[in-house]
Amino acid sequence: MGKSGEGAVALSAKHLRRLRRLCRDLVNELPRDVPFSAQAVCRHFEERRGRKLYLHPLKELSGDAPCGMWLATDKADHIFFEERTSPLHQEHIILHEIGHMLCEHTMADVSLADYSGNVDPQTVTTLLGRTSYSTDQEIEAEFVATTIAEYAKRAPKPAGDAELRIQQLWGFTGD
Repeated sequence: MGKSGEGAVALSAKHLRRLRRLCRDLVNELPRDVPFSAQAVCRHFEERRGRKLYLHPLKELSGDAPCGMWLATDKADHIFFEERTSPLHQEHIILHEIGHMLCEHTMADVSLADYSGNVDPQTVTTLLGRTSYSTDQEIEAEFVATTIAEYAKRAPKPAGDAELRIQQLWGFTGD
């Protein structure tokens, strides 16, 4: 969608409207009888793309590592996210990576030499994980994550117990 050059250029109003429509349509496709969550979006996106989507929490990230990453293989998508952060931040990270998928972002010159020897370079089709938000792709993915969350807040919620809704909103499990 956007340019993937080194420096970011401002996204046009027309482009932002198009992204908003994509986000609104995605949220509108979600089942209304299930409370909104990044996991619900992932399950829906799995069906939409016709391929598995796995979520992988990461515990040991260094300060300069990305807090989220999307890895696409020829058979499935994998989203890696920071485990040692709040549930709300985890959800945003996951939605950001969904943003890359929704916008069909790609990364040229993927080098797997820096990653685990368990990754077969021949099966990886896309690997996105950046620490900078200065490219158009990162700006788009961040916009998508924020917009999906905003639309989800406005969407009609299933009637239910107020305490349960508060727990879900703040990520409390009651443990």
